Amino acid sequence: MDRKLRILLASLLAIALLLLLIFSSGVLHRQDSWQEVEAGIPIISTRGRFHDGQALEVGNSGPYSMDLPEGMADFWQEQPADIIVIIHGFNNSAAKASVKFHTAEMSLRSCGFEGEIVGYSWDADTQKDPFGTTGYHEGRRNAVANGARLASFVADCRERLPGTRIHLVGYSMGARLALEALVAMEDGEQFPQAALQVDSVHLVGAAVDNEEVELRERYGRAIERHCGFLVNYYSAEDNALGMFFPLKEADRALGESDIEHPADAPANYRSIDVSDELLEYDASGQVKEERGDNHSGCLGNISEEGELLDDGIMDVIVRQIRQLANRSQDSTGPEIDQPGGQV
Repeated sequence: MDRKLRILLASLLAIALLLLLIFSSGVLHRQDSWQEVEAGIPIISTRGRFHDGQALEVGNSGPYSMDLPEGMADFWQEQPADIIVIIHGFNNSAAKASVKFHTAEMSLRSCGFEGEIVGYSWDADTQKDPFGTTGYHEGRRNAVANGARLASFVADCRERLPGTRIHLVGYSMGARLALEALVAMEDGEQFPQAALQVDSVHLVGAAVDNEEVELRERYGRAIERHCGFLVNYYSAEDNALGMFFPLKEADRALGESDIEHPADAPANYRSIDVSDELLEYDASGQVKEERGDNHSGCLGNISEEGELLDDGIMDVIVRQIRQLANRSQDSTGPEIDQPGGQV
């Protein structure tokens, strides 16, 4: 039997059990059920500009809009040492995305990150039913189409904030959007800047085929050419990716199994198993013994009262960014510490 067909059939058999576990636990997307919040960070938005991967005619002809938080008059006057761009995943309305950004901001600040944090909000709320059986591929096409818009923001940062290091954090389907930005940078006519790059890319619970980052596949060469280094943070215990992703893509997810053929990885590709970093909670909010199966907690977890419970894997990301700032890069990029290392 074909390998992809076996994966698909196995996932179909497991889906009923997974749904039962999810709805009996009552803790799916804890932070989504918390409350609506206004993220206190700048938000780049392309919402309302795409439908099923096609650009729509809108009044503002710019590639994106920017909403600034209270107290920030001009983003381009800030001149931070580092900018982290958080890119949310599938099935996020603007309100849900704001909660994700708020969670990521709380986590990053708790880890001592002092640079600018920016949210990237896109048309990901294409799901038509509570079980995720519809709208996935429309959301995926919107993620692909958004790559050039994110690349435009990076190009603007390079022009107007030349001394700032830029880091992309793509969560779940947002990982595909981050990778598509690197592909868009290959277009020399649209982005004539010589060797347009980001300093680092961090894929978090990536809903991307685990072969697509290889050199002979869609993203491999763009990774080598347009980012200083890329880190894939994966968890083999991530059942959201392990079961749902094969149903949609008929293959394994990068965020669950890492790259399929390590010998074909880009030279600047790194990976970290973050299973131990992903805490799980029961319905009462108590930490469970098991770890690694909290896909929605990658950016951190917030209690029902709005307090930060843990920082997900943001502490590991901050460690990589600090290493980049503290040492000169060579051709292989900075050495990547495992989660237990010291900052």
